[in-house]
Amino acid sequence: MSVLTSETTHENDEPYAPSCHLYKLSPSARIENELRELTGTGFSSDTPLDPLRLNTIDSMHYLGNAGTETMLATFLGDSYTPPTEPLLQSEITGGGGGGVGGPAKAWKFVDFGAGFGGCARYVSTRLGPRAHVTCVEITEEIHRTALKLTERCGLTSGLADPAGGGDRVTHVYGDIADETEPRMALPFAGGYDAIYSKLTVLHIPFDERPMVWRRLRENIKPGGILYLEDYFARRPLLAVEDEALGVVVGCPPPLPAQDAYAQQLLEAGFKVESFVDITEAWGAFVKERAALYQAGEARHRRVQGDATYENMQEFYDNVNKLFHAGNLGGAVIVAKAV
Repeated sequence: MSVLTSETTHENDEPYAPSCHLYKLSPSARIENELRELTGTGFSSDTPLDPLRLNTIDSMHYLGNAGTETMLATFLGDSYTPPTEPLLQSEITGGGGGGVGGPAKAWKFVDFGAGFGGCARYVSTRLGPRAHVTCVEITEEIHRTALKLTERCGLTSGLADPAGGGDRVTHVYGDIADETEPRMALPFAGGYDAIYSKLTVLHIPFDERPMVWRRLRENIKPGGILYLEDYFARRPLLAVEDEALGVVVGCPPPLPAQDAYAQQLLEAGFKVESFVDITEAWGAFVKERAALYQAGEARHRRVQGDATYENMQEFYDNVNKLFHAGNLGGAVIVAKAV
């Protein structure tokens, strides 16, 4: 099997401009290598994909599907029934999934910083056709890859139908904070029930976030839920930690403390309902991730090549060290649009 590298291009000939070690080498090439290992097919194939099987390689957030299930329970409350064990696509129903424990009413979500779309496809598959997810992604290479994967999962074929039908997952490419755009062209602008973002906001300088929060507020209904998984400063970070966050993680310093984070959201029209410090759980997750990746070195070098393995191991090791130094924190933040 040939291994794709950072020099590999697909439909997009533009060079990829990495912001951190995670994206230093072509992230789409990394996903395609894993897809070939998992299914025996690359991006050029039209063979249908099982979104729950694909979910083992297409998500970049912490705690995997367990974290997403916690998020869904936050949105839906007692009307949602989480699975008692991991599900396979065949255990749900039909192509693209019919939903298990889904909502009684229709829900419209925005996945801000959706990456390869793994979380959005999981949400759609779990909740069924009464849920729509609009994925917003700023990086064109990742956006194109996500759209390709979603199409093969049978969850999208173009734009959503604002009248309520159409695709269950829609992908939108662009910068939501671009001041030259009066409003990003989201299919249900102003009518979303909830917006979620997992490990995306940390890549945005703190003093540039107010525009992001305002744009998100424009797209959500009054009373809608904003759900964030993000970094924050538990204590002031050392200069060496700021450097590692900026260079390796793509997280520009300074990180806000809890109070500053909540105040900035309030000024944009979101009142924080809960700010849960989840550093201990995330610390355990990143520690295990780094150890498991190192233990699988031979496999990863075979599938991804030496440069990608070494780059990813450095990234995982640095994140592990940062969380266990005690100053970097992780939080789950739930706010309501006021």
